[in-house]
Amino acid sequence: MRVSFSWKNILKLYFKFIYYKNYIMQDKAILYSIDEKITVSQLRKLENAELDASKKNKILDYCEKNNIQALIDKQVFLKKTKPLSYILYYIWNYEIIKNKKLIGVVWPRQMSQTTVQLVKDFFNKIKNFQNIAIVSGLADGVDTLAHKLAIEYNIPTVSVLGFGLAKWLAWTTRHLINDIVKNDGLVLSEFKLKQPGTNRTFPQRNRIIAGLSDVLFVPQAREKSWTLITVEDAMEINIPVYTCFSSVDDETWNWTNKLIAENKIKGIYNRDLFLEEIKDILNLTNQEKTTKQIETAEMTENEKLIFQHIQKWSTTLELLCNSLDMDTWEILNLLSSMEISGYIQDNAWEYKIL
Repeated sequence: MRVSFSWKNILKLYFKFIYYKNYIMQDKAILYSIDEKITVSQLRKLENAELDASKKNKILDYCEKNNIQALIDKQVFLKKTKPLSYILYYIWNYEIIKNKKLIGVVWPRQMSQTTVQLVKDFFNKIKNFQNIAIVSGLADGVDTLAHKLAIEYNIPTVSVLGFGLAKWLAWTTRHLINDIVKNDGLVLSEFKLKQPGTNRTFPQRNRIIAGLSDVLFVPQAREKSWTLITVEDAMEINIPVYTCFSSVDDETWNWTNKLIAENKIKGIYNRDLFLEEIKDILNLTNQEKTTKQIETAEMTENEKLIFQHIQKWSTTLELLCNSLDMDTWEILNLLSSMEISGYIQDNAWEYKIL
């Protein structure tokens, strides 16, 4: 009997293996959110999760409706975060964490108008940087400014919540999550789906923001604010931290001046030099210098749809299937044809423009 080792058969076997592995992980993630008393420590020790079928189906339906997925232990890609997260719930593009240079932007809820303008100028400058994403906290008030500016300038954004995903999705302001998803971003939380925000959860999530960031930008910081926890976590794992100078007469905001004087974080003396330093640290280039013009006239209409999606964001098969109204195998066949034609490149399950 002849055995076929075509890429389609290999792909089927791969997905079956991943499905079986994720089945066990999925049950543990569901149990964690169903059982209000179970802790992460207890979850780690479980070999298998025993679930009530009706409760399991109910939460599965909820997660499917809201595009919520879960990762457990070794699946979680947060190497710099200390302590590591054991479980993550997320919506949409988790590949950002693996494939983008991440700039963390955090600050307290109150900012001067000067600082607000500086942040807006910062985003206007980095809009042409290639392969970056913004990380912030999606809290009320000024915390949402970073996400909104990123969306405005077509920069992917990662939002780390200090509460469960279901709590945010129940708010009337969930439209911001919808905008983040439409912009191919990521919303994630390590808390039970219905966990409310507390004085414990917000500082806990700040270490994830620090651990995700390759560079942390703190425009302004009030002493004893939760922003300082993010800064301290970043310094502990040697993430470069930049901040603005505040008035020496302003005792409310001059905590950052002290850290600058102690050479623990870097002060921004000149905006252009600051941006150049970030470019050097992250090894960034401008999009207009690297974008390759490819003739698409000979492509089919479906190939053009796929090409335009990949051209806007390097993407995975999963995201293409979720975004495009096509059969999975049709997409795979088109991707294979486009790769042979030299339009795209398959780079470890992520598709990029050549």
